[in-house]
Amino acid sequence: MFHRLTINKLGLLIAVFVLSAVGNSLSVVRAAEIHDPARAQQQCPKVSVNSPASVKAGDPLMFTVNAIGGDKNVTPTYNWSVSAGAIESGQGTGAITVDTTGIGGQSVTATVDLGGYERTCSAYSSSTTSVELKAEAKKVTEYGAVALINEHVVLDTFAIELQNDPTSQGYIIAYGEAGTTAAKVDVAAKRAHDYLVKTRKMDDARFVVVNGGNRKTAVTELWLVPMGATPPKPTPDAAPAKTTPLKPKTPPATK
Repeated sequence: MFHRLTINKLGLLIAVFVLSAVGNSLSVVRAAEIHDPARAQQQCPKVSVNSPASVKAGDPLMFTVNAIGGDKNVTPTYNWSVSAGAIESGQGTGAITVDTTGIGGQSVTATVDLGGYERTCSAYSSSTTSVELKAEAKKVTEYGAVALINEHVVLDTFAIELQNDPTSQGYIIAYGEAGTTAAKVDVAAKRAHDYLVKTRKMDDARFVVVNGGNRKTAVTELWLVPMGATPPKPTPDAAPAKTTPLKPKTPPATK
């Protein structure tokens, strides 16, 4: 009887050992399936971000995510961050627009992190765009009713600015005082132009002469306009002279 019980216990121990070994083997198989690199790779998307190489400061900058593959049952979330500028729209979507106002001369790196995938997935990417300084017209100086020698000193300064930037154009905008005729304003503008071209020997094609109309006081503005910049517009501020309409004559009474 004792011998039979011992054998039964031994058999029970062997059965428990076998079942335990089988269970451990199944756990190892499941773990291998979960951490199988090939299987994990099939569940992870390949993420990239597209953006232009450069934009002008102040222009909108767009970054777009491109995700290929990954678990089809996952609806990803999008979390964006940028190194400069501000996200104007699109946070939480596959494309964002960045405001580049005030960051000319810098670069913007946008990074997106796609949520919802396995923790082992590297579902993020980034792209960098340079923000170029936007070319803008610059008023170098201006002068009013001054002696001719002083006018030439100002024009000499303007000529140096143009020589330092050979691709730019010079704008001469002349304004007459209130009530001045257009012909008189033209004379002031032409005088400045002729000095620069004839005396300073500058290329006539580099200058644009503009009659700006009338202001309260006469003034001539000298502008430097780089390539690609918007030229300045005249800004007259003197109101046109008021005229009193003639009253129609009353016909004489007939007798």
